[in-house]
Amino acid sequence: LADTSFETSLLDSSLERRVFRLLVENGRPRPEVQHWIDLPGHGRVRLDLWYPDVPLAIEADGPHHLLPLQRAKDRRRDAALARIGIPVLRIPDKLLDSSPTTVLAQIDSAVESG
Repeated sequence: LADTSFETSLLDSSLERRVFRLLVENGRPRPEVQHWIDLPGHGRVRLDLWYPDVPLAIEADGPHHLLPLQRAKDRRRDAALARIGIPVLRIPDKLLDSSPTTVLAQIDSAVESG
């Protein structure tokens, strides 16, 4: 297995590292990590994982993304990204814990439809 230590050291959280490793260890293309873009109405925003050729942003969501204010913020940001042609796939920590195969299937489906 190729060394992913450099890419994973750039990731912001252990959850992001887990999603990245799930992709790489299962033969999926390596996404860019911690990709910054200028998003109209939001300033510079960071995408956890980014497939520019699809395009697809993958966000690894911990429990704080379930809080009402954070959920509203995420919806606004996702809508702004969609307006510029970037779909967002959010991966909740509980889904990654319970069913990594489902996470892979969701990512595969998003990449194929992109």
